[in-house]
Amino acid sequence: MHSKHRSLSKFGKAELIYVVSFGLLSFLCLVMPTRYAVSGEKTVANIILTSEQNDGSIDVLVGNILTVQLAESPTTGYVWINKTSGNVLSLEKSDFTPNTAVGIVGGAGQRTLRFVVSHPGRSTLQLKLIREWEGESSAVDVFSVNIHALQP
Repeated sequence: MHSKHRSLSKFGKAELIYVVSFGLLSFLCLVMPTRYAVSGEKTVANIILTSEQNDGSIDVLVGNILTVQLAESPTTGYVWINKTSGNVLSLEKSDFTPNTAVGIVGGAGQRTLRFVVSHPGRSTLQLKLIREWEGESSAVDVFSVNIHALQP
């Protein structure tokens, strides 16, 4: 037992503090929720919506972020278009990320749309998969989620 104590004494106090601090920081990074961001004094939720939430309902707080992630193949001409009306949600950003695992240039990928809940009230987040030049009658899919936005 005495020899184990000697092996620990090889580390200086500064190294031991560094190792413990690094371990604690690593642990906290793993267990802390990643869907929240701190904005000033309030916590803002980033709520991820996928095709699994289609035709559902969700209660959110003003200031929350809704991130919609849907499969898309823009080379077919079909893209997700925002058809949300009203002022409850504001579209902040829309990006397409190709699926590099497939290895096909111009192949399928994921459309990510980021909305900010900007006002209290009720709205329907609605996206349509359409060919823009053919209009809404070309819609082959609709993503829709009822939103109830509350003041924090």
